[in-house]
Amino acid sequence: MLKTAKPTTTPCDKAPAWSPRTRASPSLASGSSPKPTVPPPVSSSRRNTDHTASPSRGGSLLGQVTTQTAERPNLPRMLVLVVERNSDAGDLFQTRQRRERHSTVIAVPMATADQVKALVKSHSEGDDDRFYSVAMQVAANEARKGHADFAAELRDLIDRLRARSAAPIGGAVPIPMAKPHGELADLLAVSYPETRLVDMILADGLRERLQRVLDEQRQMGLLKGHNLRPRQRLLLTGPSGCGKTMTASALAGELGIPLFVVRLDGLITKFMGETTAKLRLIFDAMERTRAVYLFDEFDSIGTHRGNGSDVGEIRRVLNGFLMFIDDYSGTSLIVAATNLAKSLDTALFRRFDDLIEFQLPDKALLEETMRRRLAATPAKVRVNFQKVSAEAEGMSFGEIVKACDEATKECLLRNRSELKTDDLLRSVLERRNFLRCGS
Repeated sequence: MLKTAKPTTTPCDKAPAWSPRTRASPSLASGSSPKPTVPPPVSSSRRNTDHTASPSRGGSLLGQVTTQTAERPNLPRMLVLVVERNSDAGDLFQTRQRRERHSTVIAVPMATADQVKALVKSHSEGDDDRFYSVAMQVAANEARKGHADFAAELRDLIDRLRARSAAPIGGAVPIPMAKPHGELADLLAVSYPETRLVDMILADGLRERLQRVLDEQRQMGLLKGHNLRPRQRLLLTGPSGCGKTMTASALAGELGIPLFVVRLDGLITKFMGETTAKLRLIFDAMERTRAVYLFDEFDSIGTHRGNGSDVGEIRRVLNGFLMFIDDYSGTSLIVAATNLAKSLDTALFRRFDDLIEFQLPDKALLEETMRRRLAATPAKVRVNFQKVSAEAEGMSFGEIVKACDEATKECLLRNRSELKTDDLLRSVLERRNFLRCGS
């Protein structure tokens, strides 16, 4: 009886090993739909050795990385990284397709979608603590799935990043680009001032007092080493437009730290206890992020508690502020500014390290202010500054600056080549009359 011979399979007829570079198959030519190609499992040893090209092997990364996702039976969803390398005749790695090129497949377990979104969001908001926390959650999740090698590598990487971000540079602790997030976004407005004390026109005694604050802040470690506390709670008082807010910006600029301005409209609410809770958030932020924290128009929350017209919630806010500022032990600079020092509660004054009073400028300071402001004017300045400063006596720095800007705009709009005394004097008198109407 004649037996039918079984078909034999030659090595050439076997299905080729899986490759990230897909090839056209006979089934495609016949019009049938292609079957998905599933890569073979990648061993842990291969992941640890094949993904790095060694110079001794003659391999070099092309800089082209292809990503694919694959579903495998009994395995979690994997992120497949296909790394292409060049190789020469001395390369120990070879593939069946071509001798001069090869691919390395690295399979990495993927994080959940929520974790990926949390990582991206925390990074965009500059929230390093949240970023590291989510990354550690990913590592713990992979460890529970049995991916111990990957979890250990991820934890080591997080530890190195934390150590590097906390390391001092040049003896100073680096200040990150801070941005309020969450509830703090409605309570704090952040800026990074470039103003310096030299940019301000100040009386000599006032400049010396501010310089003393800066010296103590810069030598904070020395003072604390001798159980001394540097000045870091400042109360600025004086008429409007005399430089209180600008002083806070100059302190931040000199120290190279952010300026956070407390938004009183977001702080004060009509619900009992909510304002104090928000105030606690601000003081917690002071402990975490070193910066200058400015409470502008401080009299709105620091009004004397016995005047008979205060609101119960404001009284509770003041009590909370007194408690928080007593317990504060951070390195930030707290600055409170007000035009109405007499309306402040007397208990506030002993909580601050320094009371700095701003005064209206005299004739010499007014003249220096006008000269500096008009120095950048494109028109030729022909002004008798002594005559104008005599008429401007009693005005603030802010009002003089506005008068100079008005005179400059008038010259530009009228296409005048010179700015004369009458032009500046007219603007000064207009501002003076405007202030009289408002008083």
